[in-house]
Amino acid sequence: MKKKGLNFALKCAFCVYCFALGGVLAFAEENSKRMLFINEALKYLGTPYKYASASKTGMDCSGLVYISALNAVNLKLPRSASVIAKQAKQVKPDDLQAGDLVFFNTFGKGVSHVGIYLGGRQFLHSASAGKKTGVITSSLDEEYWSARFLFAGRILSKEESLAGIDVLLNKTSADEENEASPQEKLKTKKDDAAKNNKDRVKEIVAAGISE
Repeated sequence: MKKKGLNFALKCAFCVYCFALGGVLAFAEENSKRMLFINEALKYLGTPYKYASASKTGMDCSGLVYISALNAVNLKLPRSASVIAKQAKQVKPDDLQAGDLVFFNTFGKGVSHVGIYLGGRQFLHSASAGKKTGVITSSLDEEYWSARFLFAGRILSKEESLAGIDVLLNKTSADEENEASPQEKLKTKKDDAAKNNKDRVKEIVAAGISE
């Protein structure tokens, strides 16, 4: 009886392990997409503005989104802010997540500008005019952008593990410098999930042996 109980427990443990492993791998794959997208876009920080272009030598707002999505997650988007807006799924401002897109009306004729939301009310975009131009970061709370904000859009699936995580670009204090990066926070969560799954497998095996 003990042998049968042990075999049954081991089979259960194996099933749980496979299920857990699949969950962890899916977690890692799904939650890497937004960070890959953001990290790719951040590579272009400081790139000059150039209309209808999408390269290191210059790019416009939709060019930044286009090249970042293509290189990071092999997602081919339209080369126009207004068309990207039609393709993206609109989300409420309070549901914004790092990696979503933010759309603006800068010409008075509907969507004419797009940026990549970084969290903390900050977004990355390629500006054609203003004190700073090219690929820069701005705040949704700035008077200019606040007055022209239209809506937010989603091109990548929402990731619960990224809730509340902001992509911090400028560290201003020792505490912030020592704070774990978004990538490190994700790795910690995945490591914790894997450990919990392994502990659960051990519990099942132990229960089978004791029976």
